[in-house]
Amino acid sequence: MQIAVDKSIYTSVNILLTKDIWERCLIQPGCLDIALARSYSACEAHSLEQLKSFLHEHDILRSYEIFTKRYILERAVLVATQILGSDGYLTQEQLEQKAKYHLLMSVNMTLNWLLDDTFDVIFNIQQDFIAEVIQFYTAVFESETDVNSWMQSLQTASYRNGISESFIETLFLLLQWQRSLAQSLGVPTEHSSLSARITQDFLATYLKNRDDFDSWRGYEDYRCANCGLPIEILYSAYWLCHLWGIDASVIEQHQEKYLSFLYRYSLIGGVSNDLFGYEKDLSESVATSVEVAKAYLPVSSDNSEELTHKAFLQVIEFHNQRLTELVDRIYTCESQTEMTILFSALTTAWSIRILHEEFMKIYQPNWLRKVLSRGSHGVTRFLASI
Repeated sequence: MQIAVDKSIYTSVNILLTKDIWERCLIQPGCLDIALARSYSACEAHSLEQLKSFLHEHDILRSYEIFTKRYILERAVLVATQILGSDGYLTQEQLEQKAKYHLLMSVNMTLNWLLDDTFDVIFNIQQDFIAEVIQFYTAVFESETDVNSWMQSLQTASYRNGISESFIETLFLLLQWQRSLAQSLGVPTEHSSLSARITQDFLATYLKNRDDFDSWRGYEDYRCANCGLPIEILYSAYWLCHLWGIDASVIEQHQEKYLSFLYRYSLIGGVSNDLFGYEKDLSESVATSVEVAKAYLPVSSDNSEELTHKAFLQVIEFHNQRLTELVDRIYTCESQTEMTILFSALTTAWSIRILHEEFMKIYQPNWLRKVLSRGSHGVTRFLASI
């Protein structure tokens, strides 16, 4: 997968790449048996080395087992590579700049999975503790703040909630690094910035990750932020602005417009994750689109397996329609700035598809495979009902 270095709004290379990604991201019978050709980039090894060196420099990080148990670093750099693409056509200056964005995105995904593998995996965490961690996270992300006494208090509260005492200091060190990397690239992090708003929305979802959603729309609003992908799309858009010679400040000036794109199309990756990681989500008792979709299906029998099968098919249809809508929007887009968001959203969807392929041992899509092996004949369309 390659991104052409070309300041034109769209090229024949992009058109072919968009079609290829769309076809490979569609969830349909046989898709789990197709060998996917992932992107390769020199930035991936560089970011992984930087992350490991950063952990090694800090005793508290070096001994934190969470990073090795769930392959957090390896998954983070893989996602960044698939979003940004291979290195073809890049000059040395462009490759060096790309490496900085790659590292920023890898650090961000490391933080996302650190939160996931803490708040999603550990049960009975007090809501007031999560709320205080959110306040702490936001404060460190947005500005240089003296939080030493706050950290000590949170470390004590972590222990009471069954969480490693390394958790808070790890968040602090990684957040400081993320903010420094973002600022070095000219990506704003102050409270009113787009990245800060996205981060605030993302963190707030951890207060609802085990809620029962009474509407599909409510779940959409939750999952588009909870998936953690909007800020990766934003960082990638900043990279494409640099690559294509576009003024990235336009994104900040028109936040509401671009925020709607970021959330609408990040949901593709979020729902894909639900489908591939259904069993994992059930074991962690976190909200998942398949369970929400069941509420819209008529219960014609007591066969819960059949109901789950139908719900899977409805969510698959939602995923594929939203993906196709994104591709159609890319083909007709006339705004250079908008294109950076839309194209980044597409490659982000691709990154999640490759993530599931490369780390099948974590996601283990047994239910999805069973559903796809049966096909979709005779199932009522879902979208008309919502």
